[in-house]
Amino acid sequence: MRFLAGLILALTMALPAAAQQSPVPQPPTSPGPGRHVATSLIAFMLAYAFVFTAGAVYVLRLIAAGPDAANAAAPEPTGQAFPAAPGHGLGDAP
Repeated sequence: MRFLAGLILALTMALPAAAQQSPVPQPPTSPGPGRHVATSLIAFMLAYAFVFTAGAVYVLRLIAAGPDAANAAAPEPTGQAFPAAPGHGLGDAP
């Protein structure tokens, strides 16, 4: 009996709503009033526009500064393959 109940349950859950012949199909709707959905969408678009604009301005400033500004902060090469770590004598190794 358990087997048949489980089989019926599994088959009915696997069938789409149209195959179950729902008496009155409901159109898909948002869970809240339309003005709340519109307000949320506008807030999302404004936040996205702000973040995208800030990122674009940052990248354009990096491009305008050129590669010399990025290399100004880079340390001078010491001639060693690996820089010496504090407390280790890597420069003394043969």
